[in-house]
Amino acid sequence: MTRNFFQIFPVVCLLMFLTVSCGIKDGPYLPQPVVPKAARGFQVLLRSEGILLEWRAPKKNTDGSPLTNLGGFRIFRAETAFEDICLSCPRDFIPIFDYVYAGPQDRVPAENRLLYTDTDLKYRNMYTYKLQVYNRNNDPGKPAVASDVYWDLPFSAPRKVTAGKSGRLVTISWEPPLTMADGSPAEPFCGYNLYRSEKSGEAGTIPVNEEVFSETAIEDIPPDKNRVYYYTVRAVRKVRDSLVESVASAEAPVSCLDVSPPGIPRGLVAVPVDGGILLKWIPKAEKDFSGFHVYRKERGEKDFVRINDTLLQAATWLDRSVKLKRQYVYTVTSVDASAAANESAFSETAEVYYILK
Repeated sequence: MTRNFFQIFPVVCLLMFLTVSCGIKDGPYLPQPVVPKAARGFQVLLRSEGILLEWRAPKKNTDGSPLTNLGGFRIFRAETAFEDICLSCPRDFIPIFDYVYAGPQDRVPAENRLLYTDTDLKYRNMYTYKLQVYNRNNDPGKPAVASDVYWDLPFSAPRKVTAGKSGRLVTISWEPPLTMADGSPAEPFCGYNLYRSEKSGEAGTIPVNEEVFSETAIEDIPPDKNRVYYYTVRAVRKVRDSLVESVASAEAPVSCLDVSPPGIPRGLVAVPVDGGILLKWIPKAEKDFSGFHVYRKERGEKDFVRINDTLLQAATWLDRSVKLKRQYVYTVTSVDASAAANESAFSETAEVYYILK
């Protein structure tokens, strides 16, 4: 009996192993492809010109490694007429654009906002957008899906936009549009959005105001006092849960440049020394001081000519370009550090006959 047991036991073990092995449902794990994470900050803005899609590229792959081989973005869209809307129904997405990434390769994408405007639209339609990132191997990542938006006829642009400044405070005012974009009478207003730009013709995508406002005037304090700003206003219509903007109004430029000249230097003296004429003066204390200019003419000449090539930082300078037995007249100015580089009026003059004892 003992002998039969040792003969049968290996067979039983083999059968048990085969039985257990056959019960395994999952095969060997396959390596998962490294793909980009979803796009960041994906949102849509409804403008009269179309639906603006805005996002930032991801910086990492799904395994946490840096994304250095970004290929691009595929944009998908689903559309439904207002009368056929079913919020619980699945969306039928179709591709509408392949946005090939044009930034530097072999490095993590920059923070720049990426934009696409969809203009192939119909009024009284609901639109849903999906954005899928892919790498240079054409491996797609997880898509980002934006909220449903409702598209309909926008207002025409606000009228007679003006902007004035008092100190650093800018006041912008306008008149409401009288019609919709198709010329029909204007419907009740939701409000306005204000945009500020440092470059004419580029209104930007983010309004100055955090929430839509209903007044026809608004105040703003620009971030930099040494620039020209361009303001535009868009009328906003509420369509179900979406805000549809009009085209931008005409620009209202406001100059915030510092045009006040700095103080005039005082106490200018000119002394003949070996190697030239030494000039000294007393600067006027200025918070935004940038430097000095030196001007010279020979006695009998009408106009001063600047003789320094670059701004002088010290309140002293040696003019080495003089000639013996010539009589010279000097004056100096101060220059501020504003974008306009305002220059003061001429200081009092200093006259000297260049001769060495």
